[in-house]
Amino acid sequence: MLRVCLAIIFLSICTLASAMPRISDTSATLSVESPYITAGFALATTAAGYVTLHNPQSSQVHIIRVSVPEAVARHASIHRSVAEDNLIKMRPVTNDLVLQPNAGLVFEAGGYHLMLQGLTQPLTAGDTVPVTFHFRQRDNQNINFEVRKLDNGQHQHHH
Repeated sequence: MLRVCLAIIFLSICTLASAMPRISDTSATLSVESPYITAGFALATTAAGYVTLHNPQSSQVHIIRVSVPEAVARHASIHRSVAEDNLIKMRPVTNDLVLQPNAGLVFEAGGYHLMLQGLTQPLTAGDTVPVTFHFRQRDNQNINFEVRKLDNGQHQHHH
């Protein structure tokens, strides 16, 4: 009789567990390709960052902001280049930036990019800058950005 009761309890627990909704893994990281920040001139107070992110999850990922250590810059944010009055202007992104399931997002000149403002010291090619991506309903993700020398094919962002 005890074995029958235990078997019924076990089967009931298994049935309940399989009927419960699945909770997605909110700690899964984004796939990251080529994170870099441009090294400007010695007295530059801003720098732009670029990266390609891919969301391998089956649900949307919401980026709410980015940050860097105070030893690097006063402020970090996501900006987007937009056309206004026949000019291209860079504007801060004020809403969540949404990465669709199994899709990528490219941060590049002329589109989305990171802005570091109030640099505390010049960025030197070869250095690494830690950038933290903050998300809605999931763990933050730290990404190390390589500082690269600005070349002729890249554009320096000024605000």
